[in-house]
Amino acid sequence: MKSEVESLLLQYKEEDKDGLLEYISSVIQSKGDRWERSTQGEDCELTQMLIYEYVTSLEKISGGRLSSKFLVDKMARNLHTLRYGNFREGKDDSIQYGNQSVTSRNYNMSRPGAHTIQVSLDDELSQAVVLFDGSQKTEDGKKLNGINLNDLDDIRHTIFHEWTHVMEKSLIPRRELNPDEIIYKEGNSTYINASASADFDDLGYYLEYIAYAQNNTENPVAFGGVSTIEINPQKSSRRIMHNQISEGFTDYVSRLVMNQVGRQVKDPSRYENQVELAKKVFESREIESTITDYITAPYKIISELEKGKIHGKDLLHYYQYIESMLSYVDRTATRYMGKDADILKQQVEEFWKNPPTREDAENFIGTTFNKMSENSQEFAKQDKSRIHDAFYNVIYFPTIKKEYVNEIENHYRIIQTPPGHTESAVEGNNTTPSSRDDGDER
Repeated sequence: MKSEVESLLLQYKEEDKDGLLEYISSVIQSKGDRWERSTQGEDCELTQMLIYEYVTSLEKISGGRLSSKFLVDKMARNLHTLRYGNFREGKDDSIQYGNQSVTSRNYNMSRPGAHTIQVSLDDELSQAVVLFDGSQKTEDGKKLNGINLNDLDDIRHTIFHEWTHVMEKSLIPRRELNPDEIIYKEGNSTYINASASADFDDLGYYLEYIAYAQNNTENPVAFGGVSTIEINPQKSSRRIMHNQISEGFTDYVSRLVMNQVGRQVKDPSRYENQVELAKKVFESREIESTITDYITAPYKIISELEKGKIHGKDLLHYYQYIESMLSYVDRTATRYMGKDADILKQQVEEFWKNPPTREDAENFIGTTFNKMSENSQEFAKQDKSRIHDAFYNVIYFPTIKKEYVNEIENHYRIIQTPPGHTESAVEGNNTTPSSRDDGDER
């Protein structure tokens, strides 16, 4: 990898007329040992090369609205720590995730392939990024999550994704915001669109945050991509509307950057459904302006999607309904079907290729319920109506997703209609499917 990085840097130096590479190098040096220059065992300027690719690509994708230097400066402000392989004992012990240190054994055993973590509760923008080594194993030989740190394209796709999580975080002056862009209410739910800590289950914490956000008219407000937190005492203290919403946007941005660099993503199936929906938003409101808003003013995208309706829900949170529905069925199948859960998932995927009749769907669900009852007496105590609705909607997921994608396109076509033109506004399909939006977060 060292020779490939050095060769690319020579190529980039020839095209770099503004001294950007030197500027990036000075930023990296200013971070001391908080930003690692490369993976262990590779004595090269991998980080410098990747930052150059990332920021110059975003400048081109935004049509020049985002300058490379602005992006480097924002990364320097927001990215506190950068690690390849693992967090470092003795250096990163104070970074906490889920009330445990990122250098603890428990964290390392359950780690994802890569991670972006808020470093301090007092600074919502300060983030740590780690790309874990996928070749590592536990003491008993179990393979730990991670990526191939010997594959430059695997590193690219992953780090561009994680850096976009860092770059999507912005402080917005309060005077630029409408109240409903910070706190949005619909029915019994209140959505915190601004960044609030996701580490608390105490409903009182969020009620205090809402009161503070509504009354504070001076301090800037922190936003993190298209993340929201739902507060609804009838459901639970809080549900994070982040994972599937922002992951789709973030991975779509990383794919745009990969394409600009002239490389293919290693795993196109990663966040496949989420990326498809994000792509529709980007294309419907034009990619250049959307990438700019996502990096500098994500509240605009949040607010626009909340104003659109489908099946009686706003477009932003209907997205979460789709994903929570899939996640709920996955967990239910695993819980009550055991080793047969994978077979069940394969059968559902076959339905996606050729949607069944209503009778066939009902027969399939009935047979599945019988198997679950045979496998677990506990299943008999469950809310089968809820589980039935979830399975039924998952079987028809492609149809539901198509309706949603079409409604996003229709929504933006309407709001972008020039003054003086008229176009009939379709307020979403109000035929509510057999469903309930009470699946848990992923």
